[in-house]
Amino acid sequence: MQRISNESETDVTCRRQPRCDGSSANCWIWIRLSLWLVLCGGLLAQPVFKVTVLDFKTHGLSLVLQTPSGKTWLLDTGLDQKGEYYAARDTIVPFLKAAGVKAIDGVLISHPHSDHFGGLVHILDNFPVGQLVDAGYAEIGGSELETYRKIREQYVAGGGESVIVRQGAKITIDPVLDAEVIWPPEGLYRPDPEKKDSALYNSNSIVLRVRHGANVFLFPGDNHGIAKLPASVGADKLRCDVLIAPHHGLNSTPAMATATRPKIVVVASLKEYLNPTIHPFELTSDAFTPGGAEVYATWAHGDITIMSDGRTLKTTTARKP
Repeated sequence: MQRISNESETDVTCRRQPRCDGSSANCWIWIRLSLWLVLCGGLLAQPVFKVTVLDFKTHGLSLVLQTPSGKTWLLDTGLDQKGEYYAARDTIVPFLKAAGVKAIDGVLISHPHSDHFGGLVHILDNFPVGQLVDAGYAEIGGSELETYRKIREQYVAGGGESVIVRQGAKITIDPVLDAEVIWPPEGLYRPDPEKKDSALYNSNSIVLRVRHGANVFLFPGDNHGIAKLPASVGADKLRCDVLIAPHHGLNSTPAMATATRPKIVVVASLKEYLNPTIHPFELTSDAFTPGGAEVYATWAHGDITIMSDGRTLKTTTARKP
């Protein structure tokens, strides 16, 4: 935080403060000091934007966005139930309830893969949700997409608001946040007509850019082709301070690091994937740390929270690796 004077906080607190006794000189000093204290208080009480990447026992992604004005959004909802563990029931809902959340202002589903929307039904069963945001995907099909569409239809039938977004759309997450969808484009991205529709989910994953003051967050879902997007969205749109590694860090590359140049990268993944063997944390670290980024992984650090006051960033983790 920038200092306003060379006086220490102790000096300011302990020094006898002049009072307005009717003389113009003392009143002027008192007014200036009062304004200074109000200004200091405003700087100390900057509204905080908090993003928490949740740690799951299974593969999947869910982020909790807690905004400066007290709103709560979810970006994706993790995988549906696998065995005894259910990401929404066992991790997302307990986290939200512990945070005192009574209602969710919005849920954004980046794309229709079950490890991103699988917990949605349980979320809708436990919280009122103001709106459900996705890219629509009317141009494509596939079994997982059909499953998601049925969930969306039930939500709308119950009085919920469905919002379809494409490139250039603005989402009102909070009055002090600028949230812009920079991908997918109108008509969706389909470079190879021969590809199955289900193969297009990742490449049409919503890429959401959120700016809080001087800090920019990039949430690309599973869109691991973001290094190739500058020609379509503009290189400046990909520059960010915080990046959630696309596709769980499974496709991190130096080109991706060059395109985004983040200070902080978070990998939401398991420690290891087989066939072929991939260690996404190490892969992402190799790609991003040469550029000076700090890289975190949910399997190693637990829940990872990044807090922005509009100027600075602070990262906290549930555990040390």
